[in-house]
Amino acid sequence: MNIYKIIKEYIRRILRNYKVYIVSILGMTVAITAAFHIYFFVAKEYSVDSFQSQKKNIYRVLETNKWSNLRSTFMVMPLGEVLKNEVPEVEDFTRVIQHPRYKIEHKGEKVSQNFKMVDPSFFSLFDFPLIKGSIDHFKETPNVIVLSQKKAHELFPEGNAVGKTITITRENSRTKKVTKWLL
Repeated sequence: MNIYKIIKEYIRRILRNYKVYIVSILGMTVAITAAFHIYFFVAKEYSVDSFQSQKKNIYRVLETNKWSNLRSTFMVMPLGEVLKNEVPEVEDFTRVIQHPRYKIEHKGEKVSQNFKMVDPSFFSLFDFPLIKGSIDHFKETPNVIVLSQKKAHELFPEGNAVGKTITITRENSRTKKVTKWLL
């Protein structure tokens, strides 16, 4: 019976001062929501690339402009080689270049795809497990392609994609050989 009196008294206080309680409840709701968003953002940022063994030694070079706050990943092509030769702290580098859509021609059918082109040193800096193929062949041979397991099964459902050729076209037709594919 005593609990009902307490609840009744709280309801009366809320109804008499409803503006104060609304502001308090909304403020607390916003604060708790912001705290959760900040926590999940920080947790996500710390978990990115956590499986890389050299994650503390991998850096990304960005260009900033003094006239704006925008950052760009577009660098001149020889920058990596110059940094490796001129700055003693830089042990190795890799360039990741996102290309616009190319057309893959396989078994007479053309499919539009996005590609990323990387230097052979990419696989010595990052720990991506190889399912089939050899990293040495990738380093020695120009114009080879690495496929994900999903894409390899999509293009070559009959079996092993290693050693098969794919025609990739943009302005001119180039034939690429699949050397390995990743997990």
